[in-house]
Amino acid sequence: MEAKVAVDPANFRDAHPELCEPAKVRVPGIGSPPATDGAVPFEGDLTILAGIPKDANTIPGVLKQGPEACGFYLSFRLSDRWGLYVRKGALVALREEYHRIIMRDLKGYMAKPDGYSGPPIDDLVGQMEYSLALDFLVSHLRFHLAVDVAAAQLELAEGVAKYGPYQDGYWREFANPPKDPRAIGNLEEALANFEAFRNYMNPNYADAIAKVVEGALEERNSSEWKAFFIGGKWGVEVANMLSRQPPGYRDFTKLCIRRTSVGSTNYVRVMYMPDPQARDEKVKELSARIAGRAVDASNLPESPPEPPVYFV
Repeated sequence: MEAKVAVDPANFRDAHPELCEPAKVRVPGIGSPPATDGAVPFEGDLTILAGIPKDANTIPGVLKQGPEACGFYLSFRLSDRWGLYVRKGALVALREEYHRIIMRDLKGYMAKPDGYSGPPIDDLVGQMEYSLALDFLVSHLRFHLAVDVAAAQLELAEGVAKYGPYQDGYWREFANPPKDPRAIGNLEEALANFEAFRNYMNPNYADAIAKVVEGALEERNSSEWKAFFIGGKWGVEVANMLSRQPPGYRDFTKLCIRRTSVGSTNYVRVMYMPDPQARDEKVKELSARIAGRAVDASNLPESPPEPPVYFV
């Protein structure tokens, strides 16, 4: 495996302006950098969303544009305020859509135990839904940062521009998805959605989410909530939503194992389980595209720098 050069996003633009020409660096999934006026750092306090109306265009936008309808990754090559930007109204709308999906299955399991005097269950559920929505967006957008850092590491090691040439190929693929239904429309976006989806299918993550309402519901009801998330039904619902996104974004399913089952009413249930081997093969392919040559292993950092998150 090739040695990787450390990259400091905070200083990269000043130290290497030749690798940060705005004309050659675009925002994944969007193109020209959106306005960031009024953006505020997000430090974990969701009360900042109090009173924010939902953006009615978000859910149709997600189906037409993918997660970038809700936010975007701004490269450290373009701004000192680089990082992940999440649109507040879009996050509120995505949380409401998640609420609709969850309540469709679990609204009959909201009974509180006798003597319960803790926080209102609606508040706990809302907190959980915001966590689900924000974790998904951050996981997707953070993958774009990993690609950017991988290119920067190669640039520092080899003294040759990588990100600009790579992005040229990204946008050609983005504008002209392959006609072969077996091909992936845009590899970076497919992998970004895969990372976000894989998080939902992680049993440890699902268990932590289910515990948010534990103790606030009767034991039988709490068990139903846990089964919904840990048993994979939540993953099925999210996969259905993602599979209606544009080419590339929806192609995360090609990195999954597809399983079907037939219920008592002959309803066919499709479940997508993350396939680590398929993912690793495609990450290696993406690494080769970034490097501009064949590679022996992935060049993407396993732990990219923790990005600042802004609400805009």
